[in-house]
Amino acid sequence: MGTLTFAILVLQVTLYKELSTETDPLSHVSLQIVEKRSHADQDHYNALPDLLDRFQIGELVIPSGFVNEQNPGASLLLDQVRTHGIPVRTIAAPSTWNQGSTQFTVLHPPPDWHPETPDNARSLVLDVAHGGRHLLLTGDLDQLGLVELVAQAQPVPIDLMLAPHHGGKSANPSWLYSWARPRAVVVSQRPLVSGTTDALTPLERGGIPLLRTWQRGAIHFRWSSDRILTQGFLDRDDRPHVPLTGLGAN
Repeated sequence: MGTLTFAILVLQVTLYKELSTETDPLSHVSLQIVEKRSHADQDHYNALPDLLDRFQIGELVIPSGFVNEQNPGASLLLDQVRTHGIPVRTIAAPSTWNQGSTQFTVLHPPPDWHPETPDNARSLVLDVAHGGRHLLLTGDLDQLGLVELVAQAQPVPIDLMLAPHHGGKSANPSWLYSWARPRAVVVSQRPLVSGTTDALTPLERGGIPLLRTWQRGAIHFRWSSDRILTQGFLDRDDRPHVPLTGLGAN
């Protein structure tokens, strides 16, 4: 079984479980109503065709510039999506929309923003707000895209933030976190080389909870009435969801 095939299987099992057990008001936003593709790198969308026949997807949301001449695979993907009768909507900053009591705000990129830049710089950055708590999704944002993002007014403090581009050094400068002021950070990354540190290590040393997937496995998070709760797949079964209520949470 190839890595991609295994990953798709795991994703399908996870989605089936969430759809059958979650009662949280956010549980169906990304699974049935909106499928968000952050940018046009294949590792961010190559599982979608396998999900089209198995799940009800109400809409595909893509950022401005998702389709371009350098990535014909993105055009083929959209053809498949439309064949299934799924509408495709292009969004750009500063658009905002609501799904129930949840608000989605696009922070980046603006319409037709620097089409000559790499896909990563044009990654979709999305603020997801519910119950006064904010989740910041950053995709693989890097380079000029980071500069464009932090040129905006400083946001309300972010409760949970996805570290851009798997925690890579160029995508995670200290000034990004000074701007976002996250209460906790999730990063999808491989294990660090023994004895080394990375761009996110200063956050840990500064007391910001850092949830690394190579330590915790897939991170499950959900909104409660007054906080965002997290739990790693590799956490002990008897370990409760971790409340992210401030810089000292863990």
